[in-house]
Amino acid sequence: MDFYKISALMLIALTVLVYAFIKVIPQMVADRINQTKDYDIQKTLQIDSFYRESGSSVLQEIMMEWTVMATNMEALGQSYDVDKVRNLIQKTIGYSSERTVKLTAEYFQYLYNSTEVDVKAIAYLSMIVASLKFDFTGQTVDPIEIIKVTLKDFDDNVEKLMRYKDEINKKIR
Repeated sequence: MDFYKISALMLIALTVLVYAFIKVIPQMVADRINQTKDYDIQKTLQIDSFYRESGSSVLQEIMMEWTVMATNMEALGQSYDVDKVRNLIQKTIGYSSERTVKLTAEYFQYLYNSTEVDVKAIAYLSMIVASLKFDFTGQTVDPIEIIKVTLKDFDDNVEKLMRYKDEINKKIR
């Protein structure tokens, strides 16, 4: 008789434990998932806040320097101060998104292997400016619209520009 009572008590205890695990473990897992999501969101907000608070003037400076390069056709043909360009690259790497860094890297690789600044270089510059605009303001601007401001013969080059834009986007993926 004692054996049956002990077995019955063990069975009841085991049933209670199984029931507790069935009820408690999913809630524990859900809580853990929510904590992870909250942590990721907080981390992203903290990083964003850091860049916006600590470097808003730097961000404006980066954006303006790239914008001048993309919209000033006379400046494109001139040689740049190497230290100034190196400083711009460093700031761009330090403050911009992965996409912008990839675009910058591809742009300079293109320039290293090219003999002149052409429509493709302008496409790169406009894509960098559009990416920076998104990085710093969250606003999306089509790089083609930036090129429209820059090129007098935009209509003659629109197909080529679209092809370059697609080609560059494939390279940075």
